[in-house]
Amino acid sequence: MTPALQLAGFLSVFLVRRIARRGVLRLPSVRWTIALAGLAAFVGFCAFGVVILRQLISEPEQLSPLLRVVGVSTPLWILTVFTVVRVLFMKASDLVELTFSFPLTNRARTLGFMLFESLVVGLGVVLMLGALVTGTISIGGFGILDQVITCLVMPSTVAYLVASVYYLGLERLLLRLRLARLRAFIVPVVLAATLVALYLGVSTQSESVLFAAVGQGDDYFAVQLLFADIAASHGTMAATGIWLAMLALLVCAVFAIAPRQFDPTRRFAIVPRLFGPTEFGAYFAAHIRGIETVTVCGISLAGSYALFLADIRLPPILLLAVTVQSVYAYVSTEPLRACGPRRHGPGIGICS
Repeated sequence: MTPALQLAGFLSVFLVRRIARRGVLRLPSVRWTIALAGLAAFVGFCAFGVVILRQLISEPEQLSPLLRVVGVSTPLWILTVFTVVRVLFMKASDLVELTFSFPLTNRARTLGFMLFESLVVGLGVVLMLGALVTGTISIGGFGILDQVITCLVMPSTVAYLVASVYYLGLERLLLRLRLARLRAFIVPVVLAATLVALYLGVSTQSESVLFAAVGQGDDYFAVQLLFADIAASHGTMAATGIWLAMLALLVCAVFAIAPRQFDPTRRFAIVPRLFGPTEFGAYFAAHIRGIETVTVCGISLAGSYALFLADIRLPPILLLAVTVQSVYAYVSTEPLRACGPRRHGPGIGICS
């Protein structure tokens, strides 16, 4: 367990220094100012949630339907944060490759990544649901915590482990099919498609769950509310026991399905230098070979066709995939820009 904790600590330090040692953030005064502003914004966000919920809900009995509806969408939020974190470290192939030179077993490495990843995902979920939980506790008191745990916390942890198994299974499949070199393109696209499918599924479930919770419709079973249903029928201890057993099975599945070796992502394709041996031509070729730019263009064109020509409604969450890929389309050429004769921003002139 100690090597896994050390790896999780190393990854945490890397993430903090990667963010807090860039540009103006190198100044301690700026870092502290931004940190305090972020904390104040989160506190204000929670206070806003308390005010809004108190205006909408007057009786504690009305909190249960609200928590059940939010619990249905919990896997969607988990997969959203999971996608950002996984794509982040999938792009940091040099960092991943470095961990394979550490004196770690594959099990310890997998556990270390899981601990770090669960911490980041958990932090993201807290930031998103903090206002709701704070407002719920302000109305229902600490007695509502049992429903918060069974409707939100338990499904969140299970959803994270299921997402890990799903992602690692995709990695193993790409290795088996000898398509690991395309993972920088295939994995984000598959995760984005899964987000869209999950969004559509959650949208159809929410109304049925709400009507069933307020007694205006037939009983509706949603797998996301399994622990809440067990707690309502057999008590919180029974739901906790089943939750712990499920966590143990999913952790074993993560260890079993994790690839046994590291296969670094290679460039997507060899393309001609369309702009010749100029500095801009080198940047352009680097973008295309890294496939991030192609992914951004593909998602944007496909989304534009669906919205404006095929009249298909797409979830706003799809913008997350475009945003993440756009950022890495720029970040992926950072080593090349660092070796260049001039420092460049996101806009690179052709005259360079």
